[in-house]
Amino acid sequence: MSPTTLAFPTLPFFFLLVVWTLFLLPHPSTSSPSPPIGSSWSVLEQQLLSLPDRNIIKANLKHYTSTPHVAGTKYDYETAVHTKELFEEYGLTNVRIDEHRVYLNYPISRSVKLVEPELYNATLREERYPGDLPYDEPFMQTFHGYAASGEASGEVVYANYGRLEDYLYLLNLNIDLKGKIIIVRYGKIYRGVKVMLAERYGAAGVLIYSDPDDDGISKGLMYPDGPFRPPTGVQRGSVQYSQMCPGDPHNPLCVGDTGKTFEDFIPSIPSQPISWQDAEPIMRNIGGPRAPSSPKEKWQDDLPFVYHIGPGPAVVELKLSMNFTTTPIWNVLGEIEGVGEHKDEYVMIGNHRDAWVYGAVDPSSGTATMMEVARTLSKADTAFERSVLFASWDCEEYGLVGSTAWSDKNGKFLSDKVVVYVNTDVAVSGSIFVASATPSLGKALQEVFTRVVDPNTQLPMGKVWDGELPPPGAGSDFVAPLQHYGVPSIDLGFSSDDTGGVYHSIHDNFDWMEKFGDPQFAYHEAMVQILNLYIAKFARLPSVPFDFSSQHEALQSYVEDLHILLSRLDAPPPIEINFHPLVVAIETFGRAARAHMCKEADYSQSFLLERQLLGSGLKGRPYYRHLIQAPGRTDGYGSQTFPGVRQEIEDENWEGVNTQIALVGARVLAAATFLFSDGGASTRVEPPRDKPTGIVIFVTLIVLLLLSVVGLYLASAKSFRVRKVVSLYVVLSPC
Repeated sequence: MSPTTLAFPTLPFFFLLVVWTLFLLPHPSTSSPSPPIGSSWSVLEQQLLSLPDRNIIKANLKHYTSTPHVAGTKYDYETAVHTKELFEEYGLTNVRIDEHRVYLNYPISRSVKLVEPELYNATLREERYPGDLPYDEPFMQTFHGYAASGEASGEVVYANYGRLEDYLYLLNLNIDLKGKIIIVRYGKIYRGVKVMLAERYGAAGVLIYSDPDDDGISKGLMYPDGPFRPPTGVQRGSVQYSQMCPGDPHNPLCVGDTGKTFEDFIPSIPSQPISWQDAEPIMRNIGGPRAPSSPKEKWQDDLPFVYHIGPGPAVVELKLSMNFTTTPIWNVLGEIEGVGEHKDEYVMIGNHRDAWVYGAVDPSSGTATMMEVARTLSKADTAFERSVLFASWDCEEYGLVGSTAWSDKNGKFLSDKVVVYVNTDVAVSGSIFVASATPSLGKALQEVFTRVVDPNTQLPMGKVWDGELPPPGAGSDFVAPLQHYGVPSIDLGFSSDDTGGVYHSIHDNFDWMEKFGDPQFAYHEAMVQILNLYIAKFARLPSVPFDFSSQHEALQSYVEDLHILLSRLDAPPPIEINFHPLVVAIETFGRAARAHMCKEADYSQSFLLERQLLGSGLKGRPYYRHLIQAPGRTDGYGSQTFPGVRQEIEDENWEGVNTQIALVGARVLAAATFLFSDGGASTRVEPPRDKPTGIVIFVTLIVLLLLSVVGLYLASAKSFRVRKVVSLYVVLSPC
């Protein structure tokens, strides 16, 4: 081909490239008015990264940990007033204290005595060290929230972690649990499940101790010389059956048509937390079969004596007297008001304020963090499209009582107006980032992690985070918004293997945090940065950064998990399990997610999709309405996916399995229909783009030159080559 022939087709192609490149350059939007935002995203992002102040975070943490603030006590109320004052000082609006009267218990007297084959009277007290404050209030005693009053005496049986498989192991050994005092160690599952299962199998009472192999001397130096639990350290906590229903046990939404009463959601047998120092004399005096120590069944730890199962000859007398009373608790709420068309929609952030004692890690690391988010977001040089609602919850420790009470009182608001709920409970106890979330929320977190730096490694958080983002189960204040009202939710914080050493003890104090948890308060600052950017992504513009393709992938993986569960049964189901309705629905959802990604609409209402995945309530657990995830009945914290299906598998109700699969499929199909339809779509509003910098213009011109060279080549190529390039573009294009 001659040079003259080559140049002619190149000229129009070059012209098209110029036009296309100019189109790609940042330019003002002419389609719709932009929301009233005071600064570009890059400027706002830099502000939200630079505004957090470690000294302010540290001072707030010190204040919140200066008194023991168990829910419903005078010190708890003082923290509520202080939080309200800080919200007002930081410029939040509509600040209010939200009071509820709820059913709680406080200890009157407690006694644990080993009476056979020797005598030992448990102290049930924690030794004080120099870093511990001098308070000695009655509500600071070691006890379980919602533990039953009562007297019980019996031979002792050791049941390892008190999991379902542990109790079944004992039953397979023909060990009778009726009338026995069960002793179990903390860990693996929620303590309330340990007590519920003991009650189910006829036990008279339960002792739960902290084993040195889990969080004590076997792990490392003990407090005050190190982060781990000292011999007299005790883990308090609730034993309410929150995996069956959260909140005040009198909540009518717990009962539904189950025929249950409030007594079914709290224990009827006494339970008491004890230290290793008090547990050791009991454990040494248990006889019977030796505890298994194989890798599969490891009940024996690396301690200087052999564990046995029992029953006896150890006999324990357990006596508890509790004051059950109706008392006020105090949530505190405040807002940063949005100014756009979507100002009546809310991005919500919550942390609970009450603690079992001082609560430096749980929850005050989260409280101090959230207060700094409130201060810095209100100072940022911007105005948000949506409003931001801050919630300082009370009485979480008893069983998510404050957040559940508020949610049920404001259910329509949650259902209609809350775009996303962001929860931080233990914000900082170490340097390992952990999170659980509705799958559609993960992409926004990954984007935030390109901008926040890990304090230890100085690498972007995305380089050090393992990427694990399981679905939420239970255990913190996201339960009511997500599991009952269908609000997309995320729970996040920095954790550590050292956390258990002071969890729910008197030693979870400011001294521990300053020495071992986060001495420089660098991870508190990083947590504020993460929360700032994450909230801003959802509040700043009409569009919301949900990633429904990830949700589709998650649904596919949950079906695979069900197949694995069925393959591990002792015997195959007697009827065919029909996955077809669910598989077809998930495939349809995947197509809808791809179509949603390609539509020219901002989908400002797409947060309502999660509501499509609600049912009328799980069998026996009507409060848990979400059909995609819920806490396990015999786990309590961890999430079960497709919980209605799994419950029927556990109960060996095979017709019920197919019914639940069809039900979940119908709801997933409803979610797909929502995405396919115009539900959630609105006129596209282009975000304001930053003005092109010199380097951007320079790079664009270089790209233009390279494209021109490519154009010369394509113009000289045969037409089938051009078609191949075009075809490749079509294949690679997601739309």
